[in-house]
Amino acid sequence: MFDRLRAAIGAGRTAKPEADALYLRGEAARRQGRLDEAIALLGDAVAANGSVAAFHFSLGCALQAEGKDAEATVEYRQAVSLAPDHAHAQQNLGGVLASAGDYAGALGAFDRVLVIDPESTEAHFNRGIMLLALGDYPRGWPEYEWRWKRPEFQTLRGLFKQAWWDGSDLAGRTILLFAEQGFGDAIQFIRYASVVAAAGARVVVDCQPPLKRLFRQVNGVAAVLESDADIAHCDLCCPLMSLPGLLGTTLRDIPAVPYLAAGADDVETWRRKVVHDAAAIRVGLVWASNPATGYAWQKSLAPEMFAPLAQVPGVAFYSLQTGGSSETHVRVAGFGVLQDMTDALHDFADTAALISHLDLVISVDTAVAHLAGAMGKDVWTVLPAQGDWRWLTGRGDSPWYPSMRLFRQHREGDWSEVIGRLVAELGLFEAASREKAFARRVAS
Repeated sequence: MFDRLRAAIGAGRTAKPEADALYLRGEAARRQGRLDEAIALLGDAVAANGSVAAFHFSLGCALQAEGKDAEATVEYRQAVSLAPDHAHAQQNLGGVLASAGDYAGALGAFDRVLVIDPESTEAHFNRGIMLLALGDYPRGWPEYEWRWKRPEFQTLRGLFKQAWWDGSDLAGRTILLFAEQGFGDAIQFIRYASVVAAAGARVVVDCQPPLKRLFRQVNGVAAVLESDADIAHCDLCCPLMSLPGLLGTTLRDIPAVPYLAAGADDVETWRRKVVHDAAAIRVGLVWASNPATGYAWQKSLAPEMFAPLAQVPGVAFYSLQTGGSSETHVRVAGFGVLQDMTDALHDFADTAALISHLDLVISVDTAVAHLAGAMGKDVWTVLPAQGDWRWLTGRGDSPWYPSMRLFRQHREGDWSEVIGRLVAELGLFEAASREKAFARRVAS
């Protein structure tokens, strides 16, 4: 290993063996996860000889792993200035710029990687994420398809033996549309089932069990897969998140909402469970993203942070938060009256039925926000400063969900300012709802 590390130091350096030794020790510490030690040693190596790109790159990697992205950016920039063809430094520079919200700068870095290595899977994939975040869907969707060259996606692809749909004629054919990522992703893109069905296909859907009852009611879905044996009856397959690219989706022609609804029997069952107070609007709350998904920590709030919402009069709150301990729900309930019926939420069909009885949903970036938006329910989605690509940049609305408002952090990690805006807007929402109710009574 150390022979390779020595070779990575690169040509053209001045003869400073003490700097090389510091680098080798620092790189060994970094690879073993001793980041504080690595940063100190690699910083000393850079101080001893700042003309070696590998020193700056390794220090940048250690700083980034420690969460010090701003400092890492400085080191990556220095590395690529010394060695413009250092593909890994360009790639990592793109990553930290993207995390800082500089999507144009990140896109430029990924472009430079592809000049060096035109077949770089990560550069293509990350370039796709940047283009989608910037709303450049025609160029973004094809690049996003490079995800299927990543190891974890190749494993998933191997589970399906059918030919993958390439956009060709579907008349008279059965196509399996499968959920490839999280619940929210599946909810967002199941809207395309009706488009595919309208093209003449019989649509079968393969999704996670908590989504099955809900997706059976989607227009255009002929069946939801119950057994792997049924896959053999499908002529073609296609991942849900590849459909917008195959169908040429732009910001102007996203399939319409609503496309999800609760079943009539479920709606009636939940009508008997929800406490109806004519003097209050009913608001559902979700404060935490699924911990199994990426960056859940960045998207989630401590539950007690929603407490200031209780200052708004005339509001009844309902927990839509599933998972977590009962103590968590008790702690949230301490801020005011919070109806917690989540023990009765067995799947997303139940959640949809409960949402159908609410006036508003306030949620972090998680599947419930997608569900409420797909139902056409008023939903306020709370986002970190750098949200996911699907929420675009600098917008307070979403072309994917016309009934959704986006409440983004103005400063990374600062939820208190977001909560302040929610409190003010909830007061306005309650007042407007009260005025509408009064007008209806007068009209009747």
